[in-house]
Amino acid sequence: MAKRIIVIGSGIIGASIAWHLAKRGAEVTVIEAGDAGGLATRNSWAWINASWGNPEPYFRLRERSMLEWRKVDREVPGIAVNWCGGLIWDLEPAELDAFAAQHAGWGYGIRRVARQEMLRIEPNLKATPDHAYHVAEEGMLEPLATAQAMVSGAQALGAKLLDHNHVKWLIEDHG
Repeated sequence: MAKRIIVIGSGIIGASIAWHLAKRGAEVTVIEAGDAGGLATRNSWAWINASWGNPEPYFRLRERSMLEWRKVDREVPGIAVNWCGGLIWDLEPAELDAFAAQHAGWGYGIRRVARQEMLRIEPNLKATPDHAYHVAEEGMLEPLATAQAMVSGAQALGAKLLDHNHVKWLIEDHG
């Protein structure tokens, strides 16, 4: 007998949980107070990376997450991750170079690029420093469209969506 699961909220997290559970055979019902995609997800931006000043264990978690996003990008119809890479330059030069050396030492595909290459990668930059670092494996996605695609994917696997339903409380009765 399939596990029966209720997911409250269909933002990026709820949608992902619903899709992953439905993929594994659970009987999923998603309850959403508004439209599919949730509220916070509608007002966010999603960069898929393992950059920024985190300790190595957190870096490794984010690196694994990048691999999972590549899998989800292939498996969920309608998801469109833009694996465009990322530029990093928002630290003082010495601190930026130390950051890059640390991440390179951890095996991250980070490389130094000069101003000319920065502008080739991102031609709309208005102010560019002398150099930055580029990580080609990073990506971005539109969170609302992604959450909606995951909810649709979960529904294709048998999940039910109850949108415009507010949850006030849950009562457990007989397990």
